Amino acid sequence: MLYAAAPQPLLDAAAMTEFMTTPRTHLTIDAHALSPLQWIREGRPLETVIALFREREW
Repeated sequence: MLYAAAPQPLLDAAAMTEFMTTPRTHLTIDAHALSPLQWIREGRPLETVIALFREREW
């Protein structure tokens, strides 16, 4: 589901790795920004990461 929702520029492995491992201010818990990977590992909604894909300017 995550890969299918990714915009074309993120289909490159390096770009996807950078996106998934960089902390994002939109994924903040207790004043600590999480990376999308951390977010998903904690069991938080995948839809939030997908929304970041759709909102970001590519």
